[in-house]
Amino acid sequence: MAALLKNESASFAAAATFGAIFIFYQLVKYVIQYQRRSAIIRNKGCKPLRSYPHKDPILGLDLFFLNVGLVKSGKFLPGVRERFEKIPGWTYSQLLLGTKLINTVEPENIKAILATQFKDFGMPSTRTDAVVPVFGHGIFTEDSMVSSYNFVSQNNILPTREAIKLRKKC
Repeated sequence: MAALLKNESASFAAAATFGAIFIFYQLVKYVIQYQRRSAIIRNKGCKPLRSYPHKDPILGLDLFFLNVGLVKSGKFLPGVRERFEKIPGWTYSQLLLGTKLINTVEPENIKAILATQFKDFGMPSTRTDAVVPVFGHGIFTEDSMVSSYNFVSQNNILPTREAIKLRKKC
């Protein structure tokens, strides 16, 4: 019995140590991300970001289940449009399964993301993994300036002079 308690005690100490290291890592990561984001916000002159009024402010499960219901009923896009109408402004943040997302329909923001500041915005692997099976490789999954230029120029999203500026950057 004493040997069993020693093993449990060692296991508990190992788990507690791992847990403490993980929490410390998460805190350091949060501080670094906060500093980087703050610098970008200052440099770009961004306005304060509005937030979706979650009932679950930790994981955003309320919005997740709302979206699932909207998809099942075939009303997802009208539901998203209603969200933009309820929240003042054209850009807001939300939580989805604990991940902070930023939604925008602001033309200048979309232009910056797709063309003029493409390199400043990374494509998270979770998005690529989820979207490639549905849409294949394209503007929604590629993380390069060349892909952005190809999409923008082929689909006439930007005026010609903007597409020419983008071509020079490639």
